[in-house]
Amino acid sequence: MVHGQVDGGWAWTPIAEKLRQQGHRAFPVTLTGNGERQHLVSPAITLDTHIQDVMAVLQYERLDQVWLVGHSYGGWVITAVAEQMADRIAHLVYVDAVIPLVDGQCLLDLFDPAFVEQAARALGPDAWQLPLTPDLISADSRYGPALIRPMRDPVALTNPQAAALPRTYIAYTERANNPRDTVALPRIEEAAMARGWRIIRLPGDHFAHVRQPDLLVPVLAQLVAESA
Repeated sequence: MVHGQVDGGWAWTPIAEKLRQQGHRAFPVTLTGNGERQHLVSPAITLDTHIQDVMAVLQYERLDQVWLVGHSYGGWVITAVAEQMADRIAHLVYVDAVIPLVDGQCLLDLFDPAFVEQAARALGPDAWQLPLTPDLISADSRYGPALIRPMRDPVALTNPQAAALPRTYIAYTERANNPRDTVALPRIEEAAMARGWRIIRLPGDHFAHVRQPDLLVPVLAQLVAESA
C-alpha cells in the first residue's frame, strides 16, 4: 500500500489493520523522505528511489500475487514497480491516483505547461520541494512537503506483462479547485474508463480514506474476494 507525496505509510495503517483483522496480509510502505523516514529527505531523492522502496518490500517480505495499491503519487510509483516486477503482482489498484498514460511521461506532463512554468518561476530555480497547502497543514502535522524531482522523472512503459495486469481505479467524487483535481485526476479517470479498467466511485475528497478508513476497507476486501 503506497501513499502519495505528502503523507506516509501512517496514512494506510488504520486500513491495513482492519484488513489484517479480516485475514489479509497488508503492508503499508513509507517512501524515502516521507513520514517516519522524513529525516532522510533530500534533493537527491528520485522516482527510482521510491520505486526501489516498494520493490524492496516485495523482495524482503517474499510477497507474491500482490494486490498493489497506490494513492495519488503512489499510483505513479506502483505503475513503475509493475514494469519491473510484473510476475509478482496480481492486480493494480489506484486510489484517486495519478498514472503515466504513455511511455516516457513524467508526472508534470499531466498538467498544463503554462501552469508548470508559472509554478517554477514562483518557487525559484533552487526549489526542490513544494510547500504544503494550508488545509493540509491544519489537517494533520504528519503531512510534509512534496518532492519536485520525482515529478520530473519519466516512467518507461515497455513491459507487455505489466500492461496486461488487471487494474481498478477508485475515484473520489468531491473535487477541490486545484489543478490536481480539475485537470490531472479527471484526465486519468477518463483514460482508465477508455482502457476498460474497473471504475469505482466513492464520496469524499482526495484524502478521504485518511480520515475515514472504513470508506475504503470493504471496497478493497470485496475486490480481493471477487478474484478468489
